[in-house]
Amino acid sequence: MQNLPQTAYKIPVYLTQERRCFYANIKVKLPFTCDESLFEEIYGVMDVVDRYYNSYTSGSYIDQINKNAGNWVDVDDTCVWLIQQLKNFAELFDGIYDITSMPLLKLWGFYDQKQNEIPTSAAIDTVLKKVDFRQIEIDGERVRIAKGQEIITGSFLKSFAVDLAMDYIRDIGIKDALINAGGSSMRVLNNYEHPHWKIKIPFLKRDDKEQLIRLSNKAFSYSGMGNNFKQIDGQKYSHILNAKTGYPSAIRQVVIISNSSFEGDVLATALYATGDDYEKYIPSIEAMGVSGFVVDSRGRKVNFGIPLEEEVLCS
Repeated sequence: MQNLPQTAYKIPVYLTQERRCFYANIKVKLPFTCDESLFEEIYGVMDVVDRYYNSYTSGSYIDQINKNAGNWVDVDDTCVWLIQQLKNFAELFDGIYDITSMPLLKLWGFYDQKQNEIPTSAAIDTVLKKVDFRQIEIDGERVRIAKGQEIITGSFLKSFAVDLAMDYIRDIGIKDALINAGGSSMRVLNNYEHPHWKIKIPFLKRDDKEQLIRLSNKAFSYSGMGNNFKQIDGQKYSHILNAKTGYPSAIRQVVIISNSSFEGDVLATALYATGDDYEKYIPSIEAMGVSGFVVDSRGRKVNFGIPLEEEVLCS
């Protein structure tokens, strides 16, 4: 048998598993020296988040809050922390990002495939009265939303689970790993032998070639229309809505590089929702030590923060 080239021994080899969670395919990569039983523990961390905090999971804290709108609901300290953080983000973005926007999404028909009409301005104005993060009350480990309100966890819970799972991986001594949640939320660990991961940017090409960025010990978050939109009379409408105006954003995509997936996903969603007013919020995001770019409604790419290490994928 012919000996392999010496460089072949330096190529990282990984164990990989992919499972369905949070309505996404979540892929985990670990060094091949790890025991495969670790996958059960890692996905178990994410399963706990799904069980207790997912608005779509019957009996979760958020589900109970929604079903008991107008009344106090006992929760745990993690639920309180999440909601308080999300209220802070909503304040930062002047209510354009708001986790009580589920009634607005339903109005636009994102949960009714048969609805193919743009809501009237009167209907939007009526629903917007229910969308207000300021009406979420916290008292110790109790939470109450106003009657008619409903919290949606889609913009942050998957990424929160990614953070907890990656923290677990790091805490047990693994220093080289990747968690990819549906391509829109990723977090990586790197060591000296493997200094970075190459991450493909969804739906972004240069000269018809896909673009990559180098990511090291950071989180990658992406917001864009992608395949999640409502088509009405031949026009595509994004599922990410401006919670102040009630209308979908026309931004093409947002990429955020941050220290945590939770922070990155919320910022990517919120910045996307601002639409053509996005430049107003970039200084605040930069002050948080976050980098990335926006491709606006005109196709203009605007970078912010530390320049990303980008490259074109060779064919």
